Amino acid sequence: MNVAHDTDDAVSRIATAIGEPARTRILYCLLDGHARTSTELAIVANVTPSTASVHLSRLKTEKLIKVLAQGKASLL
Repeated sequence: MNVAHDTDDAVSRIATAIGEPARTRILYCLLDGHARTSTELAIVANVTPSTASVHLSRLKTEKLIKVLAQGKASLL
């Protein structure tokens, strides 16, 4: 196992995930620690709700955000 290669791959995946402007806006919005719905984050990112869902999925895959289910809505 090549630890340096694994680290390089992880850093590259994260850089790609945050390199998309809409995802960057979502992350900046969440930096204050307040939970937001995906609809609120779509507005912040200036994308449709379905596009926001794709972006949020990518951020979740890279473990950059956590999703909390609350009632009928999921909070990020």
